[in-house]
Amino acid sequence: LLKNKEHKHLLQSFDERVQAVLNFMHRATAVPIEISALLDPRKPPKAATDASIDRLVVSHETLPGAEKLATMRRQNGIVEPLHFITVGLIDDPLSSYTTTSSSSSSSDNNNNNSTTTHQTNKLSSTAIRARLVEKMQHEEEEKRREREGK
Repeated sequence: LLKNKEHKHLLQSFDERVQAVLNFMHRATAVPIEISALLDPRKPPKAATDASIDRLVVSHETLPGAEKLATMRRQNGIVEPLHFITVGLIDDPLSSYTTTSSSSSSSDNNNNNSTTTHQTNKLSSTAIRARLVEKMQHEEEEKRREREGK
């Protein structure tokens, strides 16, 4: 499900992300927590077929999908309600980020630049990864300049 994510090379593995969430949640609460992967988008999520799951943490962005999940549970004969703990999104003070792609030909000095600006009012993981890439590119450019200056 992550194959089309921008800057996916910066994503932690599923196991690393699970461990980080569990570490955080164990510091914050004593409520038992189970995390399961969504491996096949054609198959119903575990919460659609397991009546013992009674709560889901969702964002405002994913609430419509959670409501569909509740419908799937009813269709599967699960009468126990599914409660949603909805967390808000964090405002992004920069409100947009820009991605620039460049390519140049060695036979001429023409640069072909393509710039895409992504508008957002929330702090998304995509925006964070784009900023990390931008920072890494800036640091590499600084190192290159230092090498050339010596």
